[in-house]
Amino acid sequence: MSENKDGKPMFYDPTDRRIRSFVTRAGRLSTGQARALETLGPQFCIPFAKEPLDFTVFGRAAIQAYFTKDIAASHAAGVVFNLDPHTDVGVAGNTGWESGTYTATIKGTVVESGKFLSVSRKQGGKWHYLRDTWNVDAPPK
Repeated sequence: MSENKDGKPMFYDPTDRRIRSFVTRAGRLSTGQARALETLGPQFCIPFAKEPLDFTVFGRAAIQAYFTKDIAASHAAGVVFNLDPHTDVGVAGNTGWESGTYTATIKGTVVESGKFLSVSRKQGGKWHYLRDTWNVDAPPK
């Protein structure tokens, strides 16, 4: 285990979900970093603006409203989400996990397939998601 400058053990706290800010320092960018920002920036970076950002899908209620609307629209479009019934499930102490594959179909035609991994922790007698990740099999477009 690593130690910080005070000699105390350093560890990763998965419950620490603070929003972190990263500032571009153009004078310190390598050629590869500049190319990555140019290529991936439009998809992954939030452009600077003097006015406050509008986080319309920030917080429990907004996230729930977003997914309620999105799921209803998907259902109306005929999208069916299918988990492979042969998922891998396990428990060790207060940690549990499930992993497997999924498909999404529209009118019987597979439009997406991928893999998932969900990790949960039992606290106070209830299971809570610790990590939940889904990866599409298709390459990026």
